[in-house]
Amino acid sequence: MVTVGSFQGGSRSNVIPEEAKLQLTVRSYKPEVRKLLLDGIARIARGEAIAAGIPDDRMPIVTLRNNQYTPATFNTEKLANRALDLFRNHFGTDRTVVLAPLMVGEDVGRFWLGDPSVEGTLFWVGGVPKAKWDAAGGDTARLPSLHSPFWAPDAETVISTATEAMTIAALDVLKKS
Repeated sequence: MVTVGSFQGGSRSNVIPEEAKLQLTVRSYKPEVRKLLLDGIARIARGEAIAAGIPDDRMPIVTLRNNQYTPATFNTEKLANRALDLFRNHFGTDRTVVLAPLMVGEDVGRFWLGDPSVEGTLFWVGGVPKAKWDAAGGDTARLPSLHSPFWAPDAETVISTATEAMTIAALDVLKKS
């Protein structure tokens, strides 16, 4: 997945800028796919510049910030299903929604990325006020996302539900078999 996070170029509407900067987020579930995407971005940028007649000394420069990216986070199936069962039993099925997989990145994913002996799961606690959720008919695409300036959670409900969910999950993971 490639996301354009920032594009900056110039300071006036009638002046062609000396340079422009494009900042991207590139995520994949496998390092080899990430490399393929990054190589493709560099190849396409150079190819477009050549097609536009840009001289060699003005070719695009693609810079990677090694280790400054967050890999895609995914749930390990066994732990995710265990947490889902716990939450359904505690909160009920009407308050437990399974979303389609999303390519999100969280630092915690580094702990279990590529190590099959480490289990991990990331769960979200809904923050949308109930009236807005009901108006959207449960269609998350019709609601502001977490990084949207329009995201306005019902903080008290979110914090209490998240605390409850984390406590339930932690007690289950830490219980003696």
